[in-house]
Amino acid sequence: MKLIDIENLPQVAMEFMNDVHEEDVKIINDLYDLVLEYENNPTDESEAKVTKKYQEWFNHTVDHFRGEEEKMIELKFPPYPMHKGEHEQALEKMDSVFREWNSSKEIEPL
Repeated sequence: MKLIDIENLPQVAMEFMNDVHEEDVKIINDLYDLVLEYENNPTDESEAKVTKKYQEWFNHTVDHFRGEEEKMIELKFPPYPMHKGEHEQALEKMDSVFREWNSSKEIEPL
């Protein structure tokens, strides 16, 4: 099942970012499938799959943001500080959701 359709993903001016966004969508869609699997069959195995895929998504997002921030600095992108702040907020939220998942194994926040 697709949560996000890659074919309808808006494109940005920098091709490397479009590639990164497509990777994001693939990971998110895979995570969504694993969340559904866990909801339907909450086993240790399905729990481990969700945890592993979420960690992959988090790590990918850290790399995604780092690469984007490096490019913004290189290009002297004026709203860099604000956009970097948005990245930090997103990572904090992702980390919070992951910590909640690890402590409660409640699937709803995911």
